[in-house]
Amino acid sequence: MELILGEGWSSHGRARFSNHGYGKPQEPNNKYLPIHMTSKLRLMQRLEDIGIKEAFALLIASLSLAYAISTAPRRGIDIVFFQQAGSGWLAGTRQIGQEPAGEYPPSTIVLFSILTLVSPEQLRVLWLGLNVASTVLIFYLLAQWISHPWPFKAHFILIALFLSWAPFRVTLRNGQLGLVITILILTMELAQRRQRDLVAGVLLGFSLSKFSLTFPFFLYYLFRGRWKIVAMTLLIPLILTQIYAFRMHQSLATIIVEYIRSLIQTQLANNSIYMGSSEIKPLLLGLTGENGTLSSGLSIAISLVALIVMTILFSRTPHCQNAHIAILTLFGLWAVYHRVHDSILCVIPAALLVDFVVKGKFVPWSKGCLAALGLLVISIPGVLTARLKFSETQLSASVLGFIGLHSERILVFGMFWIFLFLLWRTARQVIAPAAGLTRQD
Repeated sequence: MELILGEGWSSHGRARFSNHGYGKPQEPNNKYLPIHMTSKLRLMQRLEDIGIKEAFALLIASLSLAYAISTAPRRGIDIVFFQQAGSGWLAGTRQIGQEPAGEYPPSTIVLFSILTLVSPEQLRVLWLGLNVASTVLIFYLLAQWISHPWPFKAHFILIALFLSWAPFRVTLRNGQLGLVITILILTMELAQRRQRDLVAGVLLGFSLSKFSLTFPFFLYYLFRGRWKIVAMTLLIPLILTQIYAFRMHQSLATIIVEYIRSLIQTQLANNSIYMGSSEIKPLLLGLTGENGTLSSGLSIAISLVALIVMTILFSRTPHCQNAHIAILTLFGLWAVYHRVHDSILCVIPAALLVDFVVKGKFVPWSKGCLAALGLLVISIPGVLTARLKFSETQLSASVLGFIGLHSERILVFGMFWIFLFLLWRTARQVIAPAAGLTRQD
């Protein structure tokens, strides 16, 4: 990624792309040209920014997308598992914590039952179509979230990076939920920005179908005192859980207690999967010599410290909401168990990093983080363990192997603290927008 992060798309090189979408384009006088010729002229102007390096990035992104789409209909294993989970609940035979989808809350299982309306074969194709459409919608929502124009090359970099990621390919091929959850997060944020708190609460409530990613956002709006959002967020999963309990002929309290007990047992099991996961606990487990008790304690302590630091910095930078959302996204990725496909949410902080470069703010930090996000293209832990067949024990025996095994955890965890550092720098300044972290950041 560092190869294509040149000056031509930052504020330092703005003259180089002044005709490519930053602010009001300085187009030639073409008022007398036919509409189709004007469109071709604009396209040619934008293509001037595409050199050999950008063409290579486009090739990688295209191959990644083509591979994911072509193989998804024959795979789609996760979406079929979700369908089976919903079918088990409809039949009244499902138990809390039962596989498949044992880690998902009862409220989510009720939503999974909708998937039983079609056959597994149809479901794979339909979900692939939904994920492809969601990908397009995400870039539109990110543009609304940033809320000011970017040069064409900035859009190109973000799209090429995202489509090249292994988390994106895995999401499409396995039929995962990450793209839909990303849409819910972005639409929720846009709704609350427009003071539509009830709508934002409903969206956040449904996003709790994967609460391991979105629960930090609930805590955020609780911290900010957005009580309508908080109330609606709680109401949605409670209603769905009551529906689950009614079908199973059990009380709401019983279902909730059983799920909490199952969740605690899972978290204490110390059996997190290494391949491609972003959770910090397995890294701590390796650093403490496989001491499960110590690593669990350290993980909880670090999470508490992170929450305290976020609370302090968020209260000092109330207008830096975009930065807050990016930080919460990263926190959700490293604080609890996640697989490689969940890292697809890194597109939110990636968009903010691109915006920093466009504005000429925190440029070295932003370019460095964007280059590091390029590691998600190949998913080093997955290559080492699944492709090259190295065991976790073999990799942990050397420093380089250990770093490679945990590279994605280190990436997400490190970016989280980098964002907090940049927010701290902003908080030190008297005028909040001075560092480029504003409501429109």
